[in-house]
Amino acid sequence: MAGAFTDLLICDSLALAATRAVHLLPGQTSVYAAVVKYLVPKLLQDATYDLSIVLGANFYVRNGEYGIFQKHVRDLPMTSLGHAGTAACQATIIPQLPRLARKSWFAGEPAPASLFRSWEGLPPLDTSRLSLAAEGDALAASLVSGYDWLRATGSGGTDAAALIELVRILVEELRELQGECTEMPPEDRTVLASPHAYALADRYALVLAGSAVLNVWREQLGGGSPFLADPAWPTAALARIARRLGLPVPERTRDEVDWLLGEVLDRYHGERSYDLYDSPLPGRLSGTETHKRSRTWWFPAVVSRSGSFAGGSWRSSASTCDGPRRTSTSACPSRSTASTRWPR
Repeated sequence: MAGAFTDLLICDSLALAATRAVHLLPGQTSVYAAVVKYLVPKLLQDATYDLSIVLGANFYVRNGEYGIFQKHVRDLPMTSLGHAGTAACQATIIPQLPRLARKSWFAGEPAPASLFRSWEGLPPLDTSRLSLAAEGDALAASLVSGYDWLRATGSGGTDAAALIELVRILVEELRELQGECTEMPPEDRTVLASPHAYALADRYALVLAGSAVLNVWREQLGGGSPFLADPAWPTAALARIARRLGLPVPERTRDEVDWLLGEVLDRYHGERSYDLYDSPLPGRLSGTETHKRSRTWWFPAVVSRSGSFAGGSWRSSASTCDGPRRTSTSACPSRSTASTRWPR
């Protein structure tokens, strides 16, 4: 559970940076969009697999209390399709790696701080600055500058030792990637790229995710969310990224996992979202409300066969008709009902 929560924070951090880059760094967005489209669905599918282990046999249930999870399992693979699939995203990233490795990663300017500040406004989108080939890679450069800042300031106190070590590991991974990408043969920069080139794109995407995590945390230190300002969550997040890369992980990250599990349970009981924003969610029904809902199915509008709309409700004193937790379907409205249809 803590691992799945951490993966959500990683995905949210990367998506935040890439989305705001459309306004702040439009000339670099092509590679960031491809990275998000490739990596985020992959991390989410892995997170659902981890959660399926927790659910055990309930993972296979398609109705009742756990039915919604099975629906997510079926729906998530579709997020990697659409206008650009996994291979297409990697094919967008690979040809750009040699140039970005030479000119940007250790020599370019880091991203502006506002790239990682969700609460700040954005300038209007200038579509004329969008480019098929990224003109730089400020997000990767921000990993290097973030490491330099972390060493110089020691931010995070004594709890940041593991975090500093993990950032160092990712910077070394970026350095190794730089050497391999600059030596990439010409044939690997085409649609006929070798498996090794695709592996480089995978490693690069994970390093960018690590940079987003580090810098989202960094920008919270000035008085943002107490949770996001704690070095425990980026430590756990970077540890998961390092493991995916096959890199060594400091032992102390076990403490961060236990702390994150406590946060997961706290958000569950407080009915808050499992993302960077910690937003209140629509509350679960109280006992009295659940009893009422078990007797009444409310829906905002009914579409008659003639196409007219009318508000209304459906009542049953003999069965529970509360969404996926139905105990009897014979008395519940169905798509085959002659007089009503579900609103689209």
